[in-house]
Amino acid sequence: MTDNSNSEVPPVPPAGSAPSPDEPRLPASGPAAPSSAASASSQPTPPPPPASSPPQQSYSPYASTTASEPKGLSIASMVAGIGGLVLSFAGIGILAAIAAVICGHLAQKREPYARPFWLTGLITGYVGIGLAVLFLLLLLPFVLLFFAGLGGGWDSYNY
Repeated sequence: MTDNSNSEVPPVPPAGSAPSPDEPRLPASGPAAPSSAASASSQPTPPPPPASSPPQQSYSPYASTTASEPKGLSIASMVAGIGGLVLSFAGIGILAAIAAVICGHLAQKREPYARPFWLTGLITGYVGIGLAVLFLLLLLPFVLLFFAGLGGGWDSYNY
C-alpha cells in the first residue's frame, strides 16, 4: 500500500462522488493527469438533478380569468352606453344611456370579472345622460319661442 499523504497530487475521488467544497482544488499535473482524463472520459456523466420546483408563471393583470364566463350584461351596458352617447347629440340618446347605466350597475354586482366592459358602459351612460340633458336644456328655449310665436298669431286674426 502506498502513502498518498506526502505526494503532490491529491487523491482522485471515487467515480460518482463530487468533491466536497472544503477540499482545495489543485491543477492536475504530472503523470496522474492523463490517467484521470482517460478515466473521466470513460465514465458516463450522471444526469442533471431534477429541478426542485416547476417554473412559476408570471402574473398578468390584463389576462382574463377564464374565457367561458358570461359577460352579457357588461357588453350590453357598453354597447348601450356608446349608442346613448352618440345619439344624445340628436336628443334621443337618453333612453339608451339610462339603459346603459342600469345594465352597468347590474353587471357590476353579477359580473365583477368583466370590469372593463361594465365600467365603459357606466361612464358612457352617465356622459350620455349629461349630454342629452344639456342638449335638451339648450334646445328648450328655442322650442318655447317657436311655439310662443305660433300661438300669438291666432289671436291677431279676426274672422
